[in-house]
Amino acid sequence: MATCIEEPASNGGTQNANFKGDPFASKIDHKKVARVNHEINNLNMQEVKLRLQHRGGDDNGSVEVLRKRLKNLMVPNNKVDNRSQLLYYVVIDFEATCEEEKCNNYPHEIIEFPALLIDTKKREIVDQFHMYCKPEVNPKLSEFCTKLTGISQERVDTAEPFHVVLSKFHDWLLSHKLVGNKRKTNFAFVTDGPSDFSKFFIGNCKVNQINSY
Repeated sequence: MATCIEEPASNGGTQNANFKGDPFASKIDHKKVARVNHEINNLNMQEVKLRLQHRGGDDNGSVEVLRKRLKNLMVPNNKVDNRSQLLYYVVIDFEATCEEEKCNNYPHEIIEFPALLIDTKKREIVDQFHMYCKPEVNPKLSEFCTKLTGISQERVDTAEPFHVVLSKFHDWLLSHKLVGNKRKTNFAFVTDGPSDFSKFFIGNCKVNQINSY
C-alpha cells in the first residue's frame, strides 16, 4: 500500500460490505443472552448436534464442548468474533500515487485495484480481480512512486480510469452474488490498514463524484 504521509498499519483491518459502521459493535441484549444460555444448557446431546449441524458447526465432542460451541455461534457476547462466521473475505490492497516528501493534502489516486475472494470454510482463493487505474489529477507518476509500487508509467497510461475499473469491480462482486438483489452470502472487505478505504477509496470516489457504498 503506497502512501506518503503515514507508516503502514501494523495490524490488518476489515471493512464491512456496506461501509456504514461496524455491525458487530451493536449493544448486547443481556436478557437475550441469558435466555439463550439457559436454553442451550438444557439441550441433550442429539439436540445440540442438530442445532450445530444446522448452523454449519462441528458436532464432534462431549455435550459440554458442543454446548459451548453452540453458544459461540448464537450468543452475541461470547469471545468468538461473529466475523468468523463470514463465508467470504474480499481482500484488497490498493496501490496509490504518492510523493517522497510528506504532504498532508496530497490527493492519492488508486493506480492498482487488486482483490482476492477467499472462501473462509475451505480456506482457499475462489477468484481474483485485478486491474490498473489511470490517475487523472496527477497523471504522471513520481519516480518515488514507481520505485515503491513497481508500477510503470506505461502501465497506468494504458489503463482505464478509476470509475470504469470500479464499475467492473462491482460487476465482479455481482457475478459472485456478493451484492445486489441476488445476493446469497455474507462477506467482509479485508485490508492491510484503514487508509485503503478511508483515504484512497473514499478520496477517489470524491474526485470522481461517486457515492461510496
